[in-house]
Amino acid sequence: MAQLFRREKECRSMLAPVLGWVGTIGTFAVYLMMSRGRLDANSVTYAAVNAVCGLAAGVAAALYGAWPSASASLAWAAVGAYTLVVCLRRKMRPVPVNTIEYHSVAASFDYRVTHGPVVTAGSVPGAQDSRTPAPTMLEP
Repeated sequence: MAQLFRREKECRSMLAPVLGWVGTIGTFAVYLMMSRGRLDANSVTYAAVNAVCGLAAGVAAALYGAWPSASASLAWAAVGAYTLVVCLRRKMRPVPVNTIEYHSVAASFDYRVTHGPVVTAGSVPGAQDSRTPAPTMLEP
């Protein structure tokens, strides 16, 4: 019985460092991916990993008795959980027909297709630069 209790104590003593490192590395990794443009800050993945890793780091800090760190990590997890709920609600909500955006065909064409080639003053003799607005009749 004593050996079983000792083994349980050893497993419990390993729980805090493992949770702490998983929480720290996971939070750092998704933040790095978000800052490098690989994840959107409002994505389900970013929110879920922040919530889970913040919770892991918070539990680890609480097991160590580091209450300020536990509070900060659990607050981080709460923000991640809230963002996750918002993201999931947004995905599940049907889009009303009258709010679907209409894009005209002309708006999706390239600038050169809709406005012709860009003519600079030096490329054609006597031509006005097409990148500057032409004078209008309303100008004094």
